Amino acid sequence: MAKQLKKGLTAKQIVSRHIQNKDDTIKEDDMKNVEIDSSLPTDNAHQPLDISNDGERPKDEDKDHKIETPWDVITR
Repeated sequence: MAKQLKKGLTAKQIVSRHIQNKDDTIKEDDMKNVEIDSSLPTDNAHQPLDISNDGERPKDEDKDHKIETPWDVITR
């Protein structure tokens, strides 16, 4: 009979189990066998924002305040 691989739990499942049972301990095997989902989320919260290329919008360098250093004073 072939050895079956034990399917790990997700981190969310491990934490939920731990919160629901005060006597539960998270073991090293739980952490070694944690199932990691590498797929990207499909909800709208992670979609990039549409920023228009408006000429009226200030550029980043215009938003920042100029910092005057002693070197700036000397070189005037």
